[in-house]
Amino acid sequence: MASDGSRAVLKRPFCNHRGGKFANRVGFTPEAGYVPINIDFIRRARRLGARVMRTEGLFIMQVSNWLTTVVASCAFAMQASAGVVGFNESFTANSASWRNSNGAADLAWFSSGGPSGGSYASSTFNLISTTAGGFPPTVIRAQQGYGSSGGAFVGNWIAEGVTGVSFRFRHDLSEAINVTGRFASANNFPGAAVVAFTPVQANVWTTIFINLTATSPNFVSFEGSSYAAVFSNIGNMQFGFTVPAALVGQNIDGHFDIADFNIVPAPGALALIGLAGLARRRAR
Repeated sequence: MASDGSRAVLKRPFCNHRGGKFANRVGFTPEAGYVPINIDFIRRARRLGARVMRTEGLFIMQVSNWLTTVVASCAFAMQASAGVVGFNESFTANSASWRNSNGAADLAWFSSGGPSGGSYASSTFNLISTTAGGFPPTVIRAQQGYGSSGGAFVGNWIAEGVTGVSFRFRHDLSEAINVTGRFASANNFPGAAVVAFTPVQANVWTTIFINLTATSPNFVSFEGSSYAAVFSNIGNMQFGFTVPAALVGQNIDGHFDIADFNIVPAPGALALIGLAGLARRRAR
């Protein structure tokens, strides 16, 4: 390329009869056999392209920052009320101060034999005190007063966007049972009674999910109170079972095992986290 003041010349074969017309139209005369290129025009085009790219990058970064702010605000709100959403109790090292049927002793703990061979906690309960049509017995308790799981599940579950709980459950009775539950404040009243619809066969680890949204069909009773009153102040969780008619009043010990307990958040919270990550990757 040769230079001539404010213009440069690209060494490329040039068609003279068309070149003349082109040269007159743009205001300069090409050297014989070469196509003239206006350097100022190219520089202006490059600067314009750079501004467009900077504007696009700024927009993406602004969107990314907005999403990050929203997610951070949600995270702060969770921490402000004990970080309930995302709570998991896997009983990795011990029974985490979850207790037995009457709350007198911690659950037994086993380092292996749980789902996928992992750890679990277990309660023993004798059915002799059960009656036909009676209230389902409680066999596992996690309560604020016991320091269960360090109180990590305690808080306002409505404000935190809790939609349910899930866990693995096993028993060794001779017939299938349904898991029941009760959620209450640290004072243990009022409470919400629930029943899970998935039957649990003997000696089979079964995944239990209990829907805890306001209109859930799993609810049996709010004990004269309301959904809002109960779930705005959760401090206690209790789990039991429906007693099969053939086993009512029998003098037999049943073993009830629990593992991998999770509090389930609303899907929207997870979606926001995913969107923020996607925006940041696009900005880079």
